Amino acid sequence: MLGGREMKPRQLFFENASVWPKDIEIVETIEAAPTIVRVTPNPFDVFPNHIAGWGQGMYPFASETYRSHPLRLWRGANVRTLGRRGGLLFDDGTFDRSSTQWISTDLRAPILDWNGGNLVVSRAAEHDITGPCFLGFNSGHTNYAHWLTDNLIYLYVYVTKMKPLGIKIVLPDTLLGFAKETVEIMGIEAADIIVAGDEVLAFDDLHFMDTIYFGEIPQIFKEAVKHLKANGLKGQPAPSVDQSVYISRRDAVSRPLINNAELEAGLVQSGFDIVATGELTLRAQIALFANAKIVVGQHGAGLINAIFCESGSVLIEIFPEYMLQAHFWTAASLVGVRYGFVSGTSFDADSSIVSVDGNWDSVSVIDVDRVVDVCRRLA
Repeated sequence: MLGGREMKPRQLFFENASVWPKDIEIVETIEAAPTIVRVTPNPFDVFPNHIAGWGQGMYPFASETYRSHPLRLWRGANVRTLGRRGGLLFDDGTFDRSSTQWISTDLRAPILDWNGGNLVVSRAAEHDITGPCFLGFNSGHTNYAHWLTDNLIYLYVYVTKMKPLGIKIVLPDTLLGFAKETVEIMGIEAADIIVAGDEVLAFDDLHFMDTIYFGEIPQIFKEAVKHLKANGLKGQPAPSVDQSVYISRRDAVSRPLINNAELEAGLVQSGFDIVATGELTLRAQIALFANAKIVVGQHGAGLINAIFCESGSVLIEIFPEYMLQAHFWTAASLVGVRYGFVSGTSFDADSSIVSVDGNWDSVSVIDVDRVVDVCRRLA
């Protein structure tokens, strides 16, 4: 039982076998650590005061290539997880740090406490799970974009490798609507699922995978998207790839674009449809973006829908000044979508703090004529 036990951090996925917990092994290397090339953004803005945010992840401040970590399928006996929070805990009194790093504050209480870098599980309740299971989610599953880039591969590996063997998949009881729909479209049924709730789950036979991070998405992501898209489009006509789409964030409270109405008006005159993706089902989003030849939008979760576009389509991302980030550049490149970005101008250039906390949500404006011109040239 874990109640009150203080556990020390480890990094299982980066360790040598000689220091692994007992009864842990690699079953299969699904993808080695490859060098992955992102498509050069076109167009792109370069200003002297632009600094890439979140680990120098955006061109031209970092290499267009990145090296993803190996993607491996593991198996362990006597492994615990933190219920709906995910995370891997081992009998030797350690927990894997990377599998717990995305546990949000609202999911931590009242079961978790952090003592420095150590983890204390304050609640003793456990639920024993017998028989082979597969941990099918990353703890950061409540954001639409991160759900798809950080979790879809788990679902794909499950339906192609685990489900045919009769192995159950472990999913949290907190899945939002888009995540539940993803699970259903991927071909996972209720009978396949072990629901993870508030209790610690103790497994006698657990399969799990290396943690997937949105900044280093593995190449198999393309196959996972292909599977989801094909299933989501069943019964639909073949994509016409003739639409121009602007993803509106007019009601967003973060990264507000002051002249969004002007931008939308300019794009409508250029033949764009204005959509609010949060109002659509996942199937509707897949169908919409499969027909899109060009997608434009402010940085936000809705842009991940560009992965459903046909290869050769275009994604143009609009950033606030100072804060650039590579999430959608990486995802678009992996599925063959051309990528470009345009940045706005904020109002506090002299006092800006170039950090995620300082400027990530800053108010900005965008040069509407430039965006419209870019779209006309690339469409």
